[in-house]
Amino acid sequence: MSSAPTVFVGTNKFVECGVIISLQGTPLFSFPAVQPELVLEVSMQAPAIGKRLKGSSAKSRGTPKDLAFRTGGTRVEALWKKTRLLSAELLDDGIHVELDLRPIGLAVWTDRGALHIGGSELVNNVIERSGTGIAIG
Repeated sequence: MSSAPTVFVGTNKFVECGVIISLQGTPLFSFPAVQPELVLEVSMQAPAIGKRLKGSSAKSRGTPKDLAFRTGGTRVEALWKKTRLLSAELLDDGIHVELDLRPIGLAVWTDRGALHIGGSELVNNVIERSGTGIAIG
């Protein structure tokens, strides 16, 4: 059995974590496949639009109309109405994630290497072997 890939969110490193960030028990994003192409799945409650955004870069069926994915081998992005919510890139040391969920009403974003969740700022943390790295709500 292969272990979960190492994921970096800003400068925070998640090693062998089943879920990186969850909101009310639901993972915000996951990577069900890394090879031959990086696959991104999202499931985000979006207070600003009054619904859950759920979809996969591997399949468009069932994905809300304004939720789109851009894929390119080792890089994938999730966009809401052409605004990037999340980008991920597979590099030699793991998957690097940058996100900004404020356009859909969630105070979760990265900038200058920091992961912001509400009023908290997380920088240079290492979370290892956790079922859920960060649980919100």
